[in-house]
Amino acid sequence: MKNAIKDSFGINLTVMRALCLYPKEKQTVLWKIQGYIMYFVCIVLVSFLIVINLILEHLDVSQINNNVIYAAEIVSWITKLLPFLRNGQQIKMCIHFFEDSCFTAFKEEEQKRIINECTRICRRNSLAFLGVVIIALTCCLTAPLFMKEPRFPFDLWLPFDATGPEIYYSVYIFFSLTILYAALCGASIDPLIAGLACHATAQLKILKYNLEHIGRNDGIWTNSNSSYVDAKKREILYNKIKKCVDHHNAILT
Repeated sequence: MKNAIKDSFGINLTVMRALCLYPKEKQTVLWKIQGYIMYFVCIVLVSFLIVINLILEHLDVSQINNNVIYAAEIVSWITKLLPFLRNGQQIKMCIHFFEDSCFTAFKEEEQKRIINECTRICRRNSLAFLGVVIIALTCCLTAPLFMKEPRFPFDLWLPFDATGPEIYYSVYIFFSLTILYAALCGASIDPLIAGLACHATAQLKILKYNLEHIGRNDGIWTNSNSSYVDAKKREILYNKIKKCVDHHNAILT
């Protein structure tokens, strides 16, 4: 149960680590600089070039629609990704929050079943979302190569002529890598955020189950009416209620 987060988001965290968005155990300055360089080149610079192109060029409606949609998405990543670079360790703690002992110390089969089901759903959604993104990305990046005139997946402003074969393919590869970076960021982070909400829901289901069965004695209590047994019953019930309250407060933290 302690590996529920790793089992749920293993592929997400692997991709994020490759993109320098998920800190290693020992985070170095070089690793952080690398993350900022990738972020600036693939997100900030490309956003700037696309926006400049929209301002300077006279585009038809279809071109404007395609470029505005991508520009809006890529600009949104400027604010979305920055916290992963600036506060990586804090975000890592949030991701692994549900590995705390109060969320994993379950012994009953129903409790384990709820966590296992949540883990399976998160892993399935992450793999499915990543697969769809890769397919869509492949279509997006290869479609311009079959056109008669040299085109890029999206129009962007360049300070030089990129119609020559060598320059065109060099810029095309660079632009494709920036799109790949943005796509993989979305494919890893979005299912992760939704999956953490799923884990919170699973904990609420476990809390509900515990409250519904809070009076179950499991053979601990006897039919004796002695004062000692009555006191023991109240103590056990109090501890169960306190545990549920602590569990509830931990979920809302």
